Amino acid sequence: MNKRTLISRVAGVLVLFGTALFVMAANVQAQVAPIIIPLSQPGKPMTLDFNMLSAKLEVIGEARNDVSVEVSGGESKRRIITPSGSKPINAASYQLKAYEDGNDVVVRSSWNSSAPRVVVRLPRDAGLRVRLTNNSTMLIRDVRGDMDLKNVNGPITVRGAAGAVIAESVNQDVKIGWATVGDFGASSLLTVNGDLELGLPPSAGAEVHIDTSRGDIVSDYDIEVMPAKANVTRSKQGSGTEIRVDKVIVGRIKGGGPTFLMKTLNGDISIRDSSE
Repeated sequence: MNKRTLISRVAGVLVLFGTALFVMAANVQAQVAPIIIPLSQPGKPMTLDFNMLSAKLEVIGEARNDVSVEVSGGESKRRIITPSGSKPINAASYQLKAYEDGNDVVVRSSWNSSAPRVVVRLPRDAGLRVRLTNNSTMLIRDVRGDMDLKNVNGPITVRGAAGAVIAESVNQDVKIGWATVGDFGASSLLTVNGDLELGLPPSAGAEVHIDTSRGDIVSDYDIEVMPAKANVTRSKQGSGTEIRVDKVIVGRIKGGGPTFLMKTLNGDISIRDSSE
């Protein structure tokens, strides 16, 4: 039977219970002590599912057997109005909940008044699913597992990846750098209004699918451009049928390898040497 632990933190007071993990903090101005989440199966692969409305998020892969979550309060623009006048509220407010079950760690925030800085430290052999929405940044370093990342109105930066990465923004840049490229699934870098940067080590081969409507394409590596055919897909939409036609530039680097899709509407696309 998997062990689950319940931790409740309210205004800096730590209380231990006995089933899931719950963390709540409120009115935080300075950095508080990190929350340590033990894993049910230390030394084995884990997953992190992180979902927060607004955050300055950094996820760091390290040589460790637990998960650490550090939160620093962001700035608050709220005011309190009293008979004596209006006063600013300097402390930020947020609520954070987390639990672990069978090496699957889930972190949620139902609301927050600002974008607190959140630093998550976890084992390198981890898979990630991260969702951010407003006024957020996402930086991930030295995590080896597959990643599913979405930051609607903020940038995404990954350094030292070693698995498949699905990364999507709407209004910011997406930059993904791989430390090693192996036999993993297809990766994609998507945005609407932003630049895309794909970083590959010098020894890596790759097949790239590139599409930008208004931007330049720059590569540190020679690309063998392949003949490309339009991809036509049909799907039922109510009583009718939707037909979609996609045609992108397809190229091979050093004979080919894993597939990387890069697509932006308003932005440049670059392929860089990640060792530099």
